[in-house]
Amino acid sequence: MSEQKKGLFDKLTDALTDRDEKAAVAAAQKQAADAASKAENALKQAADLAAKAGSEEAKRKAAEAQAALAKAKAEAEARAKQLAQADASTARKLVAESDAKVKDLESKLKSMLDEEKAEEQAKQAAVAAEAAAKAAALKHTVAAGETLSHISLKYYKSANRWKEIYEANKDVIGDNPNRIKPGQELVIPGTSQG
Repeated sequence: MSEQKKGLFDKLTDALTDRDEKAAVAAAQKQAADAASKAENALKQAADLAAKAGSEEAKRKAAEAQAALAKAKAEAEARAKQLAQADASTARKLVAESDAKVKDLESKLKSMLDEEKAEEQAKQAAVAAEAAAKAAALKHTVAAGETLSHISLKYYKSANRWKEIYEANKDVIGDNPNRIKPGQELVIPGTSQG
């Protein structure tokens, strides 16, 4: 009778162990599917970043991130398939590897997004600073017979700085610096109203 009890106990232990392993594999499969989903979302973010990237460096980094994320997604999907035949410990190991890769790629993508955001903020700050400098700069209304050299001599005590005035007022003057017209209001860079 004790052998029959032992057989029953072993069967019960095997059934419980089998149930626990199946539950662990199912949980690992769900985690792998979640990792593939995270990789897919990160891939979409990288695609958006690539579309918005301004500099060539940002575009290159975004393309690299897309390639890495596509690879991670494919690996996560492949691991999810492997998990269907894996035991619990192998399943946990595969999931841990997938999660680590996806987290690493998400971290890199976040860093790229932060860099792109900082680059955009720097551009906006430069535009705002330029606008503020123009607003604070002296303005000169062109009189008949004046040239940019005359205006440069008046404000800078040198006729040679006419190019600075031209560059700051290209949108007002046009393509030819020799064609300024009486009545045009020009910003004199490097000066301020006071």
